[in-house]
Amino acid sequence: MSITQSRPDPAAFRHAMSQLPTSVAVAATMTDDGPVGMVVGTFCSISLDPPLVGFFGDTASGTFPTLRGASSVAFSVLSDHARSVCAAFSRPIAERFVKVQWHLSERGNPVIDDAALTVEGTTHAVTSIGDHDLVSVHVDDVRMHPAYRPMIFHGRQLLGLDPHRLNGTLARLAWTD
Repeated sequence: MSITQSRPDPAAFRHAMSQLPTSVAVAATMTDDGPVGMVVGTFCSISLDPPLVGFFGDTASGTFPTLRGASSVAFSVLSDHARSVCAAFSRPIAERFVKVQWHLSERGNPVIDDAALTVEGTTHAVTSIGDHDLVSVHVDDVRMHPAYRPMIFHGRQLLGLDPHRLNGTLARLAWTD
């Protein structure tokens, strides 16, 4: 059964969008007062040439202005065993990194330990779009941890990608231009 509305109310729209799996990442920067970060479900690849990634931040967020104004940002795509990191980042801004294993990268950004993927870069542009701003970041460094699978958010749940539980009809997908 499908539900179609030409102009959904915000709750219906939020529910519909919860059916789209998204990555779970911590966007973070270092300030004079210490690390500042927030969990984002909008981290995405924007461009290959030049290499750009980005995320959308809610303009009403108390954390977002610091990230929007940062010259350098790190994204730690959380591994499927990092649910406690999400819980820690629901705490007040000053407490988020207290019970989380993290380190300062060579570029001076706070990075979550055991992330499936870490991307760091310099802020390229900030674009206002509705009640969010898109922060695009020029990629300076990428580190993958192949032993870890990324966590995803789907249906208002944090999930892992366990290849042993995938349906046998699914195969590794590849395509060419």
